[in-house]
Amino acid sequence: MLKNILEQDYDYKTICLQINQGLNYSSKLQLIHILFKISSADKIDSAELNLLQTMAALIGITMVDFQSIKAIYLQQQHHLGQVRDIRKEIDLAYQILEIDKNATEEDIKKAYRRMAMKYHPDKVTNLGEEFKETATEKFKAVKSAYELIKKEKGFA
Repeated sequence: MLKNILEQDYDYKTICLQINQGLNYSSKLQLIHILFKISSADKIDSAELNLLQTMAALIGITMVDFQSIKAIYLQQQHHLGQVRDIRKEIDLAYQILEIDKNATEEDIKKAYRRMAMKYHPDKVTNLGEEFKETATEKFKAVKSAYELIKKEKGFA
């Protein structure tokens, strides 16, 4: 679907700049989340990934937030594979929480709380049920990443 849109003669840059001016940050995050969801209907290729990154930048999404959302979809694609690589899953969990692997227990807890607040579904209820669903997915991914890191670090 995204590939078909790209083949059309749309000025997506102008549209992205309008979105940047018209939506709050939480809504922009959910938009990128939805675009990733559409792209991941099949395996996300590098052209789609580059376009998503460009669009995210144009609508004002930070690179850290973009990488966090991307990590969720990479993790989902990883789960679809035959062989699970726990190290890869842990690396993606750190990206989802937007923290370094050397983070302390307190840093990890703070990151979890920050991300839970950022992606709480109540922040996008005004946008409709689809946006609330994607926010819920991100919220669950954040919780899952937090639990995986806690387990890996041996925190209770």
